[in-house]
Amino acid sequence: MSHPGTIDTVLEALADYRRRKVCEYLVREGTCIETADVVTHLSAELSTSSTASPTSNQRLEVGLHHVHLPLLDDADVLEYDDRANSVEPDRNLAVAETILEAVPENAAETA
Repeated sequence: MSHPGTIDTVLEALADYRRRKVCEYLVREGTCIETADVVTHLSAELSTSSTASPTSNQRLEVGLHHVHLPLLDDADVLEYDDRANSVEPDRNLAVAETILEAVPENAAETA
C-alpha cells in the first residue's frame, strides 16, 4: 500500500488534464519517450481541429517543459530529463495509473 502522502502528491499532480494525458501515454508506452513525442501526442489529444497550429504546439511544449513535466517529476510519477528531452516511468506511475483507472475522465461532469 502507498503512503498517504504519496497518494496526496500524485492526486495533486493529476489535477490537470494535460498531466493526466501525459501519464496515460506513458503507461501505454511503458518506456522512455522523447518529449517531442509527448508534445505531438498531447497536441493530438487536445486538438479540436484537424491540424494544430505551430504556435499552440509551442505553447504546449513550453508549458510541459516549465510546469507539467517538472511537477510530475517532483511527484515521482515520471522522470523528466530536460537535457535529454525525455521522460520515463518512475516509482509512482503505478499509483497514478490506479487513480486514473478508478476515476473516469468525465467524473466531474456526472457529479
